Amino acid sequence: MRNLTRPRWTQCQLLLCLTLFSISTVGLTQERLSASEMRSALSGNTLYGKTERGSDFRVYHSLEGKMSGQARLAYYDVGEWDVTEDGNYCRQWTNWREGARDCFDMYRTGDNQFRINAINYHYESTFRVREGDPESLKGRI
Repeated sequence: MRNLTRPRWTQCQLLLCLTLFSISTVGLTQERLSASEMRSALSGNTLYGKTERGSDFRVYHSLEGKMSGQARLAYYDVGEWDVTEDGNYCRQWTNWREGARDCFDMYRTGDNQFRINAINYHYESTFRVREGDPESLKGRI
């Protein structure tokens, strides 16, 4: 008859797994941005990322609080954005998200790389920021 008991982890094996996990997460340090850091990162620049469903998106943020976005290479929308005094990035599209105003916490994850977490619903996205409007999206605002 076979022994169907689960193997037990030795203290050494457990310590090795915890050490490897710690090493693998060292580079994942994320810094929450202040309101002024968010404004600086977004104003006059374009975000490049993927939606939760894996579609590419680009969003240009004008200095005046307007934005223009493109998703899946064929879908466009415009809207408004701002950063609240308590340090939340907020946006409201004309059509996307049925025109709902959404706010996010924003984190720096690397050089010109960021992550946002929605405050009022479940959504997370990572993106990189490029200076200016290389996709000519501001012409749609």
